[in-house]
Amino acid sequence: LVKEMENFGLTKDEQSYLEPYFLKSYGVPPSQEQLMTMLMDEHICNFSLGEANSARKIVGKKQMNKIPELHNMVLEKASSKRLGEYVWKYGTGPQMGYSFSIIHALAYSFIGVQTLYIATHWNPIYWDTACLIVNSGATDPDNGGQTDYSKIAKAMGEIIAAGINMSLVDINSSDYGFIPDAKNNRILYGLKAMLNVGDDVIEATIANRPYSSPKDFYLKVHPKKPTMISLIKGGAFDEMMDRKQCMAWFIYETCDKKSRLTLQNLPTLMKRNMLPVDTEERKTAKRIYEFTRYLKAKCRKTAADPTYELDDRAMNFLHEIEFDNYDGYTLNAKIWDKYYQSWMDVFREWIKADSTQILQKLNDDIFMEDWKKYADGTISHWEMEALCFYYHEHELAHLYKGKYGIVDFKD
Repeated sequence: LVKEMENFGLTKDEQSYLEPYFLKSYGVPPSQEQLMTMLMDEHICNFSLGEANSARKIVGKKQMNKIPELHNMVLEKASSKRLGEYVWKYGTGPQMGYSFSIIHALAYSFIGVQTLYIATHWNPIYWDTACLIVNSGATDPDNGGQTDYSKIAKAMGEIIAAGINMSLVDINSSDYGFIPDAKNNRILYGLKAMLNVGDDVIEATIANRPYSSPKDFYLKVHPKKPTMISLIKGGAFDEMMDRKQCMAWFIYETCDKKSRLTLQNLPTLMKRNMLPVDTEERKTAKRIYEFTRYLKAKCRKTAADPTYELDDRAMNFLHEIEFDNYDGYTLNAKIWDKYYQSWMDVFREWIKADSTQILQKLNDDIFMEDWKKYADGTISHWEMEALCFYYHEHELAHLYKGKYGIVDFKD
């Protein structure tokens, strides 16, 4: 420091004036207080308290439009031009990169000592969990209680990249937010961070613990379907049941399966291509069923009206099936219903002959429709959807990366 001052051309007196502000911090005054007291020193720049505070704000807040004016002021008020240039270059200039208050530094020092103690005397999983809670936005008042899934995903990525063990949700152990599981040296995933899991469900979940099975939880808490689906996808019941088996159980329990078959199920069977039309008789019966629906929808003025007012389409169909028991363009509903019911015996007999197998096939089809809607994809896909991270391997882990020019993000 002395050699630097001598090379700059400062006198011995000027060097002695600067030493209290430079020497104790190895040649650079890093704190805002050092900057202010240096500028206020009567032997250096003799700034007033107000002028020194303004200088602190200009430098600390990077008010670049005011920097030239402050530079001129330092040079003008310095006891010598060379002293002013030295103060500006080595005392003020470095603080434009970063400077801080001693009070601020002291507070952070206390925190630093506390964290050192915690890291030394406690399992690091506590510290890691605290970092995850803060970085995921859980303590951010600007969120207004809402879950920011992008912040969670980013914070989770950092934790996992650091080699810290994250667990799935556990319906009997997880809390609102992330909590440390010191026994297993891992962070337990928080229910609040899950998709479609609200505060009311979390409160009911915690209040009704413990649960012996997914069914026990469902009967106690009564979650909505999207919530239960999300919990299953997030592994909340893995300790009790295989995840895909659990999903299959829940979807089969809640899908719109039928307990018995009647003619009222014909629209469903037709929609699912399960109504047989392998004979001319069955083909005609299906057409008569569809025509009757047309009559009721298009040819009847009111539900109480005993007649159908036939249009050209209806007339053409009646001619085609050689039905002539009508008067002009009027068809008596009771006469037609008797004819219709006789043809529906074709399907009644089909259902009666094999109702158990037909019902099972229908319910299987209804189940698969719900499975595709709610549970399509791999376990890894489920986890990203419900939790914003992959507990199991990435969905693209086995992709032929060279074919698509894809590389790992970290590379």
